[in-house]
Order: sequence, then structure tokens, then C-alpha cells
Amino acid sequence: MDQDALDCIEFDGFTLNPKDRLLFEKNRRINLDGKGFDILVYLASRPRFFVTHQDLLDGVWGADTFIEESNITGYISKIRDALDDNDRKNPKFIETVFGRKGYRFVASQVRRVPCYLDGDPVNSPKIRLEGSFEIESHKFVPIFLASNCYGRIESQAQQTLWTEHKPIPSEDGTLNILPTGVGVWHIKETHSFTTLTDLASWRRETYHDITEERHAIFGRTQNILLTMGTSVHGCPFSALRGKPGYVLSLLVLRSPLWNEPQELRTALKLLSCLTSLRTISVDSVSREESIRLEAEILRNDLHFPDVVEFGLSGNSVGFASWAGVSYHELTEQRYSLKERIVEFEIAVQGLWWFASCIKQTCLSIDPKAKSTLQGSIDVMIRQFARLKNIGGTEPTPQRTMCEAILLTSRLEALMDDTIKLYNQL
Repeated sequence: MDQDALDCIEFDGFTLNPKDRLLFEKNRRINLDGKGFDILVYLASRPRFFVTHQDLLDGVWGADTFIEESNITGYISKIRDALDDNDRKNPKFIETVFGRKGYRFVASQVRRVPCYLDGDPVNSPKIRLEGSFEIESHKFVPIFLASNCYGRIESQAQQTLWTEHKPIPSEDGTLNILPTGVGVWHIKETHSFTTLTDLASWRRETYHDITEERHAIFGRTQNILLTMGTSVHGCPFSALRGKPGYVLSLLVLRSPLWNEPQELRTALKLLSCLTSLRTISVDSVSREESIRLEAEILRNDLHFPDVVEFGLSGNSVGFASWAGVSYHELTEQRYSLKERIVEFEIAVQGLWWFASCIKQTCLSIDPKAKSTLQGSIDVMIRQFARLKNIGGTEPTPQRTMCEAILLTSRLEALMDDTIKLYNQL
């Protein structure tokens, strides 16, 4: 029998015992039985995963079973009543994903512990099998707005070492508009996970929502474009206006789960390139296979060829790769690199997408219109020089961070390709 099936699941003061079909809140037993109990076990076993109605049908009732969707909704209501989770706008445990017919278990702390058959699990000693770690997630999404939008934004400009930008904050994130006309969305969230595999799956799902333009930032972007009243006449990148370039993550580890120094470093390397742990689906088989791979990597410290380390030994450690950046401060210190990483990523990702817009335009523009791109080429070159202007007086963590991110971003190679295409027009 799968060992996980014998484990209890703890979340935010509740203990769920799948084997003996018991649910406790501290020392008080909660009445929940039948399919409602089975659905809660299914959801709690997959924290942060998006679970569709069909997933519940297959996982709880079995394949080829026909159940009305209204029945599932009714069972979810019973679970919410049992957990006192009836605030739909701010769910503590079960979030309804509207428009996609499904749910997500969003308890802040979820972990598995052994279930004891000689007494209530609540009153038995707990052994921490997986535990949880906390991640501060930063996502950067570049979007071209309009070449002349910067001067039309009334927000006060903020100067950093690498660029200037005008921030437009909202509840979904902050849109940082650069002088090039590119806006970089900065989305900040904090979550807890029991495994790196679960984090990878959560990130994959949120990336998908952004690239498919289902995230709330896109409605906000359209509203900003409308209120700007900017004209795209004569703008060579008008075809790319309002479209997301890509998503890049900075994952800041705030409460490590790994005690051994080498295992912590390996976990941080994995955080910088989580694509190696992506599961094909959310079913338990693929998740278990990915968790086994995760354990093997953490145990053996496999080589990551495209990961570059930065930071200061004994104080902070970070890793950069093409897929993302990870960072962890080992000790409390007056100088925190986290804010500098965010500032640098806004500048780098904004320039990366600006260079990409020029490159894509070079591939489609009439050579007779080459002169319309000259100003953009000059701005691109000047901004890159500013990014590379790493002074000898900069703190070591900041200097090594800039070098690592520039190297792994491949921005210089993109610019070289862009300039070659421009010269060939």
C-alpha cells in the first residue's frame, strides 16, 4: 500500500486521517463523511494544484461514473461548512476557480505526518516527514505599450542604478513603464509548499494563465492603454502592442526546509530552473515520480550546466539561469540584495523585450523603412551599456548578481543578432 495513504494530513490546525476517515480541529472531532470526506482528502493531497470537476469524478467516484456537477458543488459546500470556510472572496482552504470548473486547495501550511492507530492523531507525537518551506515569488512580464507612453504617464519617475521607470501599482501587481515604451509587470506573492515538485506545478499553472492572457494583469493593461490615449501612428512595434513577451521568476527562499548546507544549495539551484521538475499532469503517479526525481537530485547534487552562482559566501547565496533566479539570505544583514535583484530584473527584462521587438520588426519590415528603427537601435545600445556599467566599488553580492543575470539572460547575444539583422536591411 502507498505509504502516503497511511499518513495524516495537517493543515492550519486541522488533522485529516484518510485511513480511519477522521477529521479533527485541534482536539475537537469534525463531522464530515461520505464523498465530502473523500473530496477533501483528494484536494488536501494536492495542495496548490488546480483540480477540475473531471479530476474529482475520476479520482473520487472512478472513471465512467456519471455524476451531476451540482452534486460536486453540494459536497464542496459541506466541506466549507465543516472547515468554517464560507468566505468565497477570501477562502482559507478551498478556492473556486471560476470559468474553468474546478477548485484549488489553498491552505497556507500543509504537511504529512504519521497516523497512529492506538489513539487520536491529534494527541500523538508528530514526526515531521516533509514539512513546508515559504517562497516569496516575483514574476516579471514585459509588455510593449507604445513608444510615446512614458511622457504621458503622470506617475513620478523612480531612478535606479540601471534605469528609470514610472510605476503604476494595482492589487494584481505593479506595471513599471520604461522610457522605451515597454512596461514590465512585477507580480509578488508569498506561498508555502511541501515539495519543490508542488512549487514547480504551481508555477507552471500560473505561467500558463499569464501566457494565455487569462491573468488579471491583462484587463488592467487594457485599461491603462485606454486611459493613456496614446497613438501608435508611426510606431514600428504597433503589431506587438499589449502582448506579453514571456514570464521570468525570482524565487526568494524565506524559510528553508533543508538543513544540510549542500542540500540547501542544491535546492536553490533547482529553484532557479524548476522546469526540470515539471510534471506532465496533476495525477498522483506523475507527482510521485517527480518527487522521487526531486529527492534524487537533492541527495546527489546533480550538475546544472547553465546555472551561475552569485552572492557572498556565508551571508547570501543565489543562482541565475535562463529559466529564472533564486535567492536566500543566510543571515540577517543591513544590506539586502533582494530589492536590488528586483530592480535589476525590471531593467534587464524590459530591455530584453525591447530588443526582441526590434528583432521581430527587422524580420518583417520593408527595408525602405529601416530609418524608423535607427533611434530604437541607439536607445538599446545605450541602455545595455548602462546595465553593464558595473563599478569596482559596488558590493560583491550586487556585482556578482549583475554578472550572473546578464550572462544567463543571453541579452548580449540577442542584441548582436538584432543589430546584424538591422544592418542587413
